[in-house]
Amino acid sequence: MSLSFNAPFGLPRSGDWWPGGLGHPNHVGARPGWRFAFFARAQRLVIEHGGEVLLLDTLGHEILKAVVGEDGMLRFDSPGGPVDLASLPVIGRGTTLW
Repeated sequence: MSLSFNAPFGLPRSGDWWPGGLGHPNHVGARPGWRFAFFARAQRLVIEHGGEVLLLDTLGHEILKAVVGEDGMLRFDSPGGPVDLASLPVIGRGTTLW
């Protein structure tokens, strides 16, 4: 297992696929080929796709829903409109091969 998630994010709790130190997510969802969990208090978004997990800083965006576009990419909406994932800093990355 190769992870770059460091404290306070930690390894997943039993049954979870996101780092355990984030607490309980406000929103969890799945779309074909994708899973995501949004943690409002921590301002973090965790995305899993193809066995890779990305931990992103939401920069204060509140993630409300996710859709998969015609190009197969995951997109998120917030109260302020669409959230450009490319603008969110990657805090950590790892795999779901726990």
